[in-house]
Amino acid sequence: MGAWVRAAAGNSSVRQIISHDNFGFDRSLAIDFRGGGGSSWSAFTGNGVLASGVAPVIGEWVFLAIAYDQTAGTLRLHVNGQNFTTTTNFNPGQNILNIGRNPNGNGEHFSGLIDEVFFYNGTLSVAEIENIRVNGIPAPGAAALLATAGLIATRRRR
Repeated sequence: MGAWVRAAAGNSSVRQIISHDNFGFDRSLAIDFRGGGGSSWSAFTGNGVLASGVAPVIGEWVFLAIAYDQTAGTLRLHVNGQNFTTTTNFNPGQNILNIGRNPNGNGEHFSGLIDEVFFYNGTLSVAEIENIRVNGIPAPGAAALLATAGLIATRRRR
């Protein structure tokens, strides 16, 4: 999962960009201070925080992505083409996902803009993530477009 993000003032402490945390450091993309080195773009690892060490700059767009590989037990955090990796074990998280806040009830609201959010049902390679950063999110295949068109048409008739 990932997005283009532009932080505004007011992002001290922990600020969730994309999260399904249940108080267990589950799968989340955030600004966090707990990985060492002060507040930086970070990812929850399942048992802690992988900090990039790259501090958010107010008003600057940044491309962020995280790739969890459950089988290999690895997490990759991508920040504007830089890659940070750790090994970990993953917590199950919640059944819901939130954009711009933490769903576990303690807030952690992100202040700024979040754009071009994407999710994949599988672990993307470094090259695939870099392609999204440089070229944007690939258009879905014809079958997916037809399915989407059918959904939209169904909704309009109601």
